[in-house]
Amino acid sequence: MPYEMSNHRRSRGQAVTLKSSGVTTTTGTTTAVEVDGATIRLKFDVTAASGTSPTLNVTLQTSSDNGVSDSWRTLGSALTQATGVTSQYVSFGGVDRFVRASYTIGGTTPSFTWSLIGEVR
Repeated sequence: MPYEMSNHRRSRGQAVTLKSSGVTTTTGTTTAVEVDGATIRLKFDVTAASGTSPTLNVTLQTSSDNGVSDSWRTLGSALTQATGVTSQYVSFGGVDRFVRASYTIGGTTPSFTWSLIGEVR
């Protein structure tokens, strides 16, 4: 199945938002963003965490065709696990055409308010 060209392609120097700030209570993935093979620099920002022993693990994934025939692969290592309020800056090269974040939330009734924003380099 062919993929369609996106009208939302980011070029170098443009802002990229993989996840806007908001509350998350379950594991998931963000919507893919087209970055066209660039390097991305991101800020992982957790502004609130609650629950018993809450954990948030985030990895960046990339694919040349948004996962249609090219499976998503992990970029580098996972971001530092969040267990409370924290910020981390990360940079990833080797990005294919599309990028997304995959996240796993653990603990008892965990809740995180977090974002993952930055720019294409």
